[in-house]
Amino acid sequence: MVLQAVCTDGSKRSSRNASSVPESRGPCAVLGQVRALSCTLFLIFMNNIGNAVHTPNKLSYADDLVLWQQDTDIDKATEAVNRDLASLKRFCERWKMRINTGKTAYTTFSLSKPVLKKALDIRIGSDSLQRDDLPRYLGVSLDPRLCLRRHIEEVTNSVRERTRILQKLAGTNWGATPQSLRTIYVSFI
Repeated sequence: MVLQAVCTDGSKRSSRNASSVPESRGPCAVLGQVRALSCTLFLIFMNNIGNAVHTPNKLSYADDLVLWQQDTDIDKATEAVNRDLASLKRFCERWKMRINTGKTAYTTFSLSKPVLKKALDIRIGSDSLQRDDLPRYLGVSLDPRLCLRRHIEEVTNSVRERTRILQKLAGTNWGATPQSLRTIYVSFI
């Protein structure tokens, strides 16, 4: 297999393996190939996760993965999630990767108070996952009833702060033109 990498100086290096690159070419020749190879391997890994976890209930964005199950019986949903996590763990072990259980958590979404109060035994291997009642995913704050109240409050507070800044700039007499205020507004929103 021939590897090709673009170095920071813009030059391209091709080689059958890193040891065949002479040292006279500098560290970019070897490091560029290692960077390109690690990115390629990571992309292959992430693209194949779908084959490892057979549930259609999964979303992936960059290096974030979300698995979920929906059922009227919380115990059945818990078993299904644990099966999916076991499949994911086997897949990661095969690829010599580790799941960071410290950054991995579970959340229960329901309108039923007893279901929300129930502690679930969700595990990756022997590690039990922590519960996160107010997770944040891709910038959206989720709450157990999925009414998005917390997220709306955060967005409202952010917009309120930004409009206060615009009001201060518009109220000054030192030269905030309507064009500059519009530019600031568009960049804020």
